[in-house]
Amino acid sequence: MRNLHIDFVQRQEDLAWIGYALLISVLLLALLEGRLYGRATAELATWQQVSLRTGQARLRSVNDVGSAASPIHKQGQARELEGAAAVIALISRPWDELFAQIEAVASENVSLLGIEPDNELGNIRLTVESRNMESMLAYVSALTTLPMLEMVSLLNHQVQRQQEQAPVRFVVAAKWSALARSVPAKHAKSRAGG
Repeated sequence: MRNLHIDFVQRQEDLAWIGYALLISVLLLALLEGRLYGRATAELATWQQVSLRTGQARLRSVNDVGSAASPIHKQGQARELEGAAAVIALISRPWDELFAQIEAVASENVSLLGIEPDNELGNIRLTVESRNMESMLAYVSALTTLPMLEMVSLLNHQVQRQQEQAPVRFVVAAKWSALARSVPAKHAKSRAGG
């Protein structure tokens, strides 16, 4: 039998030049990419400056035109500001307090299914389900005692006969007194006038 002679050291030396070649090519590629990145960054900065100058020129031209703006344009801006004030008034209303009060009057015989607020008029509509008519009347009566609700009324009711326990589904409408007070005066006058 012949002896095998395996020389792993020499084989590794033969492949070493491939590793060095890969290292050099990766370093060259990184250098090239770095230069391209530098150029792209410089070009981006140039375009940002051009965009800034263009935007400033537009703003100056709009301001020049805006100083001599027509009354129609100024009225449009005033309407936008009124709309923004109305939105801020809606957001700043005490929604959490209203929901807490409505949930506080619920009992185990009553389930609140939905709340539909009408923000502009200050109305609120509740869709509720109760086990029986007595629970429905007790819930409506409890809603009339809430300080945030006025003019509470039962709009309609229907016995759900298709369900096993035949619950009563009903709709209650009310005026949210906090909404009525928080509508901006100018907005309220325009509603009253027309």
